[in-house]
Amino acid sequence: MKLYHTTSSERADSIKAHGFRDTEGSYGFVREDGSPFYIRGVFLSDAPLGPNDGLLDASQVFVIEIPERMIGPYELIEEGQGKGYREWCVPAEVVNKYFSKRLPLGLYDLMFRLP
Repeated sequence: MKLYHTTSSERADSIKAHGFRDTEGSYGFVREDGSPFYIRGVFLSDAPLGPNDGLLDASQVFVIEIPERMIGPYELIEEGQGKGYREWCVPAEVVNKYFSKRLPLGLYDLMFRLP
């Protein structure tokens, strides 16, 4: 499955040099009682995301092919959210196994090339 990780130019340089690293936060996810729900990993989506999706300093996109069976347990499903794309938070260890092309594409260049 073709997946995308959108990031800033600065973070893209670090990813190129060292591979992906897990990040941790609540990222707006909350439990039923309103308390933060923390997740850890690398955010991936089935479409390149940009400023309209809340990624304000995003300009670079890594494209990674990972078999869907490897990411299934990490899919983030939000009730009532009709985003139009799917997303996952996958451990960096898994992502780095499939991360061979270490050159990101420009977000806007990529968006205009997609069907």
